[in-house]
Amino acid sequence: MVAIPKMLNGDEILQNKDLGELAKHLGFVVIVWGMVEEATRELFGSVALINEGDTHVTQTVLAYTPFRDQVNILRRTAFIRRPNSDWFRDLDAVLTRIEGPLHNKRNRFIHDPWIENDDGIIVRTERGKGEVTVAKDNGARTLKVTEPKPATLDEVRAFLNDAYDAHKALLQFRTDYIVWFAKNPPPYLWEELTPEWQAEIEPYDPENDPDLMG
Repeated sequence: MVAIPKMLNGDEILQNKDLGELAKHLGFVVIVWGMVEEATRELFGSVALINEGDTHVTQTVLAYTPFRDQVNILRRTAFIRRPNSDWFRDLDAVLTRIEGPLHNKRNRFIHDPWIENDDGIIVRTERGKGEVTVAKDNGARTLKVTEPKPATLDEVRAFLNDAYDAHKALLQFRTDYIVWFAKNPPPYLWEELTPEWQAEIEPYDPENDPDLMG
């Protein structure tokens, strides 16, 4: 199928119900992915800089770091400061989904052109590395050009569900880390407390932790 774009003016685009519904869903892609990125930054701030009173440090570091690099920095920092192996294993699985299939789909939704062809069907054409590939066919190399595919709201909705699940998971990892950290402060934090403060704090006893008791 060859996608022949229609020449629409601004009013025609705004009045097109199919494009409007698609635009609404793509708008949610932008919003939800922003939530994923923000949750990633917040988790990194908790794991790496929980004792840093000036949040501008985290903001400065991440402002100049591409998102996929942020994910990898978080992964390595979380491994160093992991509360336990299960926490890190589950976090690593979520980060792998975020930086892999979810990030790739997000890029496709944002950067691929969405147009209405002469048949009145909205199609999406992949742009980037997957647009033109070289493959072998019976030993001979052939050039393969990706054809436009009909755009469906189902694929956008599926992405939104997966991305929002990842966002919720990141928030839970952060909560779990903060709770663990509060119960297991590094020795140097304990040493920095004055003797008066130390006397007021009851040492943490895991055997009497109600959260760990059946």
